Amino acid sequence: MTSCGEGWIQYGYHCYYLNMSSAAWDDAMQTCHGLGAYLVAINSAEENEWIRLKRESEFWPINQIWTGGTDRNDEGSFIWENSKKALNYSNWGPGEPNDDSTSEDCLTLYFSGGNWNDEKCHLERPFVCEKTFF
Repeated sequence: MTSCGEGWIQYGYHCYYLNMSSAAWDDAMQTCHGLGAYLVAINSAEENEWIRLKRESEFWPINQIWTGGTDRNDEGSFIWENSKKALNYSNWGPGEPNDDSTSEDCLTLYFSGGNWNDEKCHLERPFVCEKTFF
C-alpha cells in the first residue's frame, strides 16, 4: 500500500488507479469522481509513456483505456474533463482524431505504441483514474 491508498500507484505528484471493469466514458468518469479523482489527464510524453509501460510491468491484460479527453462540446477541440482546459500535449495516432463520420467524442489511449484515438463514448473500456498526491 502506498500513500496514495490501496490499489493506487504514485507517479510524480499524482496517483493512478486502473479500473479493469469496462464502462462507458460517462460511467467511468462518475466512478473516478466517486473515488475523489478524475479520468486520467495525460499532460506530457513522459506521463503517456509511464502509463503505457505500467501496463506491461503490472501485466494489465488490456489494449486500451479511457482517458478524460473529450470534444463533446466543440467537435475537434479536445479538453480534459477535470480542468475543462485544452490539451497541452497530445499523441494522436495516424489520421486521428477523425470522428469516423459519427460521434467519436471521447479519448482512448492504445497501449501498443501509446497512441491516442477518438472513440464513441458509449463503448465500454477499462479506465484509469487520477488524483493529486498529498
